[in-house]
Amino acid sequence: MNLFEASRIGIQGEDILDEASKFSWEILETSLKNAEEPEATIIGHTLGNPYLRSSPKLMAKSFLHSFEPSLKILHNFKDTNAWTNQLQELARMDFNIAQVTHQSEINEVHR
Repeated sequence: MNLFEASRIGIQGEDILDEASKFSWEILETSLKNAEEPEATIIGHTLGNPYLRSSPKLMAKSFLHSFEPSLKILHNFKDTNAWTNQLQELARMDFNIAQVTHQSEINEVHR
């Protein structure tokens, strides 16, 4: 995924990065077909929304909602996946803070 993300930085005519993008895309597509949750969700989001070509703030809500069923499965393994739960909670808090900020800005504009 890191190679795919890095290759997305390239500009037209950078043949090595174009090859890296094609190669990593094919690997991720194959991995997606064989992956189980939650890895499949993460790979799918990476392919559909490369980090540098998307807004992480706008993607957070859809990512959290699509990741939710996988986290319920992983919930049985609390000790090994505590970081996953913490990461999800931090993402939720960050999204909620941004949402409140945007709502207050909209209210100020309307006054």
